[in-house]
Amino acid sequence: SASNFPIQGFDSYIYALKALEIVQGDWSPIQTHSIGWPAVLAFFFWVWSSNSLFINFVYAIVIKSFISSLSVFPLAYISQKALSSQTKTKMVLFAFAFLYGAIAPEWELLILAEPLFTLLFLLALACIYKSMESPWYCIAAAVFAGLTYYVKPLGIATLPVIMISYWLIGKKNTRHASSIVFAMAAIFFIITAPFLYQRHMYFNTAFDYGENSKYFM
Repeated sequence: SASNFPIQGFDSYIYALKALEIVQGDWSPIQTHSIGWPAVLAFFFWVWSSNSLFINFVYAIVIKSFISSLSVFPLAYISQKALSSQTKTKMVLFAFAFLYGAIAPEWELLILAEPLFTLLFLLALACIYKSMESPWYCIAAAVFAGLTYYVKPLGIATLPVIMISYWLIGKKNTRHASSIVFAMAAIFFIITAPFLYQRHMYFNTAFDYGENSKYFM
């Protein structure tokens, strides 16, 4: 019943209301939040076409739960690679521990951007490991890293993470590690350029998020 519906925080309302604005064609940015998560919600809100904020909150919780569950797959792959193929039991336990944390009621019933950010971040890291088989996966890693910045301001830190990860993992396997690292940086900024430009046009700076400008807090 509505009386048992979880109380949503300020961020949840920001995301849901912006998603509804996007459905109506208003893509103007939010100063305090990134627009990536509302854009994802907007697609599903448009498909389901409900005018009720309450119903859209329910839809958003379902979407977020599904995205949270998807994170298990790249996490399992990363665990297998990081812990070696001899530790598959640990890998499975690691994945289930993450899944348990993702579906905890106090986390899952809030409409926050963290699950989407986590999924994209893990996909970027998984592609870094996969790039040991083919360096072309570095392109995918840079794309996923760029998309994390659309979801949360903290996404800007994803770039140095994947660059350092590739340098540490891949420098022994290729003579072109430095070139690949710089290429990933270029792709990251190409992906994020429209977002940065839009924020600069609206707020005279691409990096001011108002009260949320403390990226790592």
